[in-house]
Amino acid sequence: CGRTTPLMALEPILDLAVPSWRNQHPDHYLKYATFMRLGYMRPDEQVPPHMSWMQEVQHMGKHFKGEAVVLGSEATSMQHVYVANYLPKDEII
Repeated sequence: CGRTTPLMALEPILDLAVPSWRNQHPDHYLKYATFMRLGYMRPDEQVPPHMSWMQEVQHMGKHFKGEAVVLGSEATSMQHVYVANYLPKDEII
């Protein structure tokens, strides 16, 4: 409900999981990456890179090549989705 900071953990997690990630294209160490969230209850309390969906997408774009979409409406509930998919078209997980 308060401040949200999961994207701040992205680089430390990649450093632990794939120490050489900074020198490789994501398709060499990932099959896909996703980031999803609902609209924030307190958007004015968020810190970078979570101050806006555009900012979050730009942050993910620094690390991956993906696509972003917002589903739903402000009247009900909005789901923000970012997906970077490096799987071959015929491969399903």
